[in-house]
Amino acid sequence: MATEFKYLFTPIDVGPMRLRNRIVSPPHTDCFAKDNLYDEREIYYQVEKAKGGAAMLCNGVQVVDPRQAAIMPSRFVPNIDDRVIPWYRKISDAVHEHGAKFVAELSHEGGVWSTRHREDAFPPLAASPIPSDIHKEVNSALSTLEELAINERREDWQRRYWGWGGGIIVGLIVAAITGIVAFFIGKGAQ
Repeated sequence: MATEFKYLFTPIDVGPMRLRNRIVSPPHTDCFAKDNLYDEREIYYQVEKAKGGAAMLCNGVQVVDPRQAAIMPSRFVPNIDDRVIPWYRKISDAVHEHGAKFVAELSHEGGVWSTRHREDAFPPLAASPIPSDIHKEVNSALSTLEELAINERREDWQRRYWGWGGGIIVGLIVAAITGIVAFFIGKGAQ
């Protein structure tokens, strides 16, 4: 079977990480958090994927904007301070035992955020006021300085914490690309 899928089972370098193969568990939110922090279920979940052969495991989106984090449901993990770092290390150490890497998807929810998440939620913050087709709410447009501050928080995290495994830094441009792709497949644009 390895010869049939030659490249799938071939190691690859992703930044400073050497992956044992090209099997990736992409970012998705599993809602295993309690009080906006991981618990042991996250470790078990990621370890099982590593045992199954995945080389790179990615957690669900973690917002870096404290304004969004303040109103997130408790089952989501934001990345706004160092409280999450011990969990990154625990998860990384556990999956490293099975030859895998664990990375974080850092982002800004932009126009996919909704005031429906909580009563005290503020309008979605995005690069433009164009409503998202997901929730159809008008975004509060971020200023250039606000966008730069959000990107600086992501870059700061990457500088300080790359050592535990890795990070996928997702910028506002990704939200724009997602909207364009959604438009072309008929689901509307952001």
